[in-house]
Amino acid sequence: MVSSGCAFKKRKELLAMLAYYDNRLSGNQVINEFNESVRAGIRSGYERAGMLPLTYKQAKHLQAKLAGARAGAKLQKVGEELRLKIIKDRKVQGVSYERLASIHKVSKTTVGRILREYFGVPRLGRIGDQATLD
Repeated sequence: MVSSGCAFKKRKELLAMLAYYDNRLSGNQVINEFNESVRAGIRSGYERAGMLPLTYKQAKHLQAKLAGARAGAKLQKVGEELRLKIIKDRKVQGVSYERLASIHKVSKTTVGRILREYFGVPRLGRIGDQATLD
C-alpha cells in the first residue's frame, strides 16, 4: 500500500502508524512523528503531547484487563447473612437506604436490589412497561 506511490506527502506518518499496529513503536513515538511533520510544515495543526507510552498490543491488553475488572464489579456479591441483616434493619427499625448502605458497607443500589427482591416491588422500566406499583 505504501509502496504504491499514492501516499507521498504523509508517507512517514503512515509508516509510523503501521509500525504502531505492528507493535514496533509506542503511541508516544507515533505522536512524535506527527509532531515532526507539524514542525516541518508537512502537516497542519499543532503539536500534541504524548500520553500513550504503550505499544498497540500492550494498550489493547490493558484495555481488556480494565474492562474485565469493571465487568466483575457490576453486581456486588452479598452473603445470605448480610442480606438478612439488611432486610431486618429495614423491616424492624425502618432504617433508610443511605444509612443501610453506610452501616453494612455496600452501595445504595445493592440495598435497593436486596429490598426489592424481598418485598416483591417490581423494578420500574421505561414508560409504557407493564410494571406498576399496585
